[in-house]
Amino acid sequence: MPPSLHAVLGASSAHRWLVCTPSARLAESLNNRFGSKTSSFAEEGTKAHALAEIKVRQAVYEADGMTTAKYSRLTAEERDAYTGINKFRYEALREELGEIPKDMEQATDSYCDIIMEKYLSAKDRDPGTKILLEQRLDYSKWVPSGYGTGDCTIVSDQLLEICDYKHGKGIPVDAVGNQQLRLYALGALARFGNLFDFPAIRYTIIQPRLESVSEETLTREDLLHWAEVEVVEKAKQAWAGTGEFVPGEHCRFCPAKAVCSARVAEALKMFQYGLGAPGIISDEQIPEILGVLDVAEAWIKDIRAYAENQALHGQSWPGYKLVRGK
Repeated sequence: MPPSLHAVLGASSAHRWLVCTPSARLAESLNNRFGSKTSSFAEEGTKAHALAEIKVRQAVYEADGMTTAKYSRLTAEERDAYTGINKFRYEALREELGEIPKDMEQATDSYCDIIMEKYLSAKDRDPGTKILLEQRLDYSKWVPSGYGTGDCTIVSDQLLEICDYKHGKGIPVDAVGNQQLRLYALGALARFGNLFDFPAIRYTIIQPRLESVSEETLTREDLLHWAEVEVVEKAKQAWAGTGEFVPGEHCRFCPAKAVCSARVAEALKMFQYGLGAPGIISDEQIPEILGVLDVAEAWIKDIRAYAENQALHGQSWPGYKLVRGK
């Protein structure tokens, strides 16, 4: 099942720390102080990932024509490395997950079908193809202590492919230029690059609830060039907690989004209008104000939620008190 530990410079937050390098250490300090927060959406996603994993494992067992007798003849090392599980193990693991919503059932079925199509197609081209699930992918050669977990890795001498399951149904996630999947690809290259001769690496984002499958393929050389040019120096800064704070869309899931002074400064830009002298704002200023309104509204919402949450955990705010809602 998916591990719960996360690297300071995790792949899933790379879109943030590759732009705003000090954010990784700031987020770490806040998580250490207040604890990392979860949500019902995150919990649902974790459950969906676990279900998707065991479905693929059971499908691999059947596709391989594995039986109890065949499995018993494997060496201990081969059994430990084997991806598939029989239907009895599958049912036991599924039972542990509890009730499965209909849309989660359908989404994970779709994901399993796509993965198996990719795996069997690759195996037809190269019988030596391997499939690995929830594989730790270590990219620390480029990013200090960097690692992540690949939902599915398919590797052969023809192609290395990393597949990532997204359970969300907000907006489609694009694989093209996706920093998270490129870091996973680096980790997979470090792990399998000397064992297989694949000339290219493909990473795929599968988002079944949006019927979205997005892919990008890079040569080894192109991926390594991206790492050296775009990642190495920024990762050093992020690890050290140096560089400039840069507010933007990447702040959305940052633990420090309510209290980051750079984001506060960005949000408060709208309040500069009208401070010069009494009167009314000009028509020319209105488009400028509208341009920063979303940023200000988002921050105001975040700081309210932060203050309320901290108050619920014992923080005292002079002049304010919690009041039970209707």
